Order: sequence, then C-alpha cells, then structure tokens
Amino acid sequence: MVMSIGSLEPNPGRRFFKKYHRSVVDWNKDLIATFFEGQAHLTGYFVETLAQHCDSPFDYVRIPGVPLSPEQARIINLDNTSCEALNLMFQMGKDQALLWGRKPEITEFFKERKQYIIR
Repeated sequence: MVMSIGSLEPNPGRRFFKKYHRSVVDWNKDLIATFFEGQAHLTGYFVETLAQHCDSPFDYVRIPGVPLSPEQARIINLDNTSCEALNLMFQMGKDQALLWGRKPEITEFFKERKQYIIR
C-alpha cells in the first residue's frame, strides 16, 4: 500500500487584470505555484495508474490537501515560516488527521510495522 498526503494549496485559478501578455518575470510566484500544482496532479495520476496496471498491483490512498481560503492563502505561502503560518498549518494538519485517521483505508496502512528507517 502507498499513501500520499497532499499539501496546503490556494484555490486554483488566477485573476488577470489589464495586463494579459505577461512575461515570466511578471508571473513571479504564480509561475512557481502553477508548476507545483501541475506536478502534484501529474504525480498523483501517474501513481494511481501505476497502482492499477503494474505487474504487482498495489493499493494507493491519497489524503487530499485542504484548499485554503483567501485569508489563509495570505498567511501560508512558499517562503513564510512565521509563527502564525506554522500554527495554522499545524492546526489544519490536526484537522485532517481527525477527519481521515479513523477511515478503514488509513487504519489498514498502519496495521503492520513499516520497514523503513527514520533517523
């Protein structure tokens, strides 16, 4: 079994104002966020397809990321490690743990001792 946990992401979609033809410099942080959103989607699709069609099929469970409200998105971003941002991320993680922790597909994952070493 493979388990994947999504990250916190702002709601998708970008608002464009009067400047429709923006260069890479104008995209700034939006370009990086768009790349990460695409990478997460592609990786999820790849692992899900691999789980179904490989020679040794396996179960794949993904705990989705929580969409952020506009207010939360102002606090949580790539380079912000303020106490407020860390506390909000910690609380949202605890909320997801309460929501998903008792689901059968998640409890099944923790029934057997894992074979990896964490240092």
